[in-house]
Amino acid sequence: MRKFQYTLLMTSFCVAISQDSSIFKAPPDMETMVGIYGNGIVEANDGGVVVVGWIKYQSKKYRDHDLWIIKTDQSGNEVWQRRLGGKSTDRANAVIKTNNGDFVVAGETYSFGEGTYDMWAIRFNDAGDIVWHNTYGGKGVDRAYAVCSGNDNGIILAGFSDSFGDGSSDGWIVKLDEWGKEIWSRSYGGPGIDRFYAIKPIKDVGYVLTGYTTTTSKGALDLWILLINDQGELLWEKRWGGKSDDRGNTIAISPDGKIHIAGGTYSRGKGREDIVYLKLDQKGTLLWEKSYGGEQSDGANSMIITSKDELVFAGYTESKGEGYRDGWIVQIDKNGKKIWDKTYGGATTDQFNSIQELRDGGYIISGLSKSTGYRETDIWVIKTDLTGEVLWEQVFKKPKIE
Repeated sequence: MRKFQYTLLMTSFCVAISQDSSIFKAPPDMETMVGIYGNGIVEANDGGVVVVGWIKYQSKKYRDHDLWIIKTDQSGNEVWQRRLGGKSTDRANAVIKTNNGDFVVAGETYSFGEGTYDMWAIRFNDAGDIVWHNTYGGKGVDRAYAVCSGNDNGIILAGFSDSFGDGSSDGWIVKLDEWGKEIWSRSYGGPGIDRFYAIKPIKDVGYVLTGYTTTTSKGALDLWILLINDQGELLWEKRWGGKSDDRGNTIAISPDGKIHIAGGTYSRGKGREDIVYLKLDQKGTLLWEKSYGGEQSDGANSMIITSKDELVFAGYTESKGEGYRDGWIVQIDKNGKKIWDKTYGGATTDQFNSIQELRDGGYIISGLSKSTGYRETDIWVIKTDLTGEVLWEQVFKKPKIE
């Protein structure tokens, strides 16, 4: 039997001030940038965007990671940037905009908190000032891969925990108020490895989560979908997969309340790995499953429902394009039929990790690029129109010294 654990009290570290200089990181002496990775992206109220990720660097004494946040204007020009972290590894994995125009970043920290890694949430305003930052976790490894606004204006973090739960690693969510104070947390899973990579709210119902599970899985990893209510109580869970690895990476909710899940499958499709797309109703009934890809590895890391009720996937392809791996956008209609797809990138490795539809009718996409020529990778941001034509492109190679 699967175990769902409710945790009222946990170890946390919280700072709630207008500016906390202790987490602003100046580069160490003799530092060498090894790579820069872009994850989440979101539109700001002024039409600019905020992109988050992390910096991998080699200093004189050690090799580590710092969280990096960049704000741009509508044309992709940098407005400000913030490099945050301590003496160890710190990463940003996702970002959302709050109702008042602030931003909340979700990630992980080895520098602060109680455990090996703790979930780390940072709220900052449009000027880049820290409102608060907080860690959540126990003595093990706890990481946040996703964040969403709560149905009651709170904040939900989703990822996994080695500190709490039934297995070696359980799916874990933490409910916060608007000031980062924990309201409750729950772990979900069994004796295997269970992790969440995405979460989305459904009004008047609760939240949908997806990721993967090895508990009672058909293969090495099974795609895992859960629906919970506003208190975190499980309403249902579903597993999907075959004899190989399958994972859910992203969620979208259509205006009719249907649940859309996308990720990667090694069990189905034409190639080594294909985009997998599942559509379900709110009772968990699978309405259809589809795959998209070629003969090599192709996957979806992010998905949106457009204003025209169409779906757009952003991810990567090794089956087509210019390089070993290219950024890939696929747009489909509400019946799952492909409308168009396009590849983006250069001669080596490029991929997209996040996509958003902009108020002016285009798409903004963030990810990483090795083709731009800066060591391992750079943060890569492009804006396209609704047909995927590039309007502008920016590459962020190195942080400034604060």
